[in-house]
Amino acid sequence: MDLKELACEVLSAYSRLIEENLDEGNRLVMHFVGLVTYLWRAKAVKTSEISKVASYLRKAIIEGPDMLNPYLVELLGILEEGLNETNYAELAEKLKMLEQEERLDRLEV
Repeated sequence: MDLKELACEVLSAYSRLIEENLDEGNRLVMHFVGLVTYLWRAKAVKTSEISKVASYLRKAIIEGPDMLNPYLVELLGILEEGLNETNYAELAEKLKMLEQEERLDRLEV
């Protein structure tokens, strides 16, 4: 599985989506974070691969559109540091919280 290619597609789609609906763009990134997190949990991808991809995506969004919800920046940061059992539980809880949010287009914490 080529996560770098997928991250490039996510970045491209994010950039298009936020032009019309910031919430949808942020939800796309949220679901990407969830996808790679659960792929890691299922041992389908390595921590090092996820770290590189999360770093790429976080930096590209911050340097580019810079419209990412701060909670999502935090989740990408957790992935960038490297997943382990401890921060997996933290990340999964934060994902659950974000999924319940009505909107993710607010840029303040």
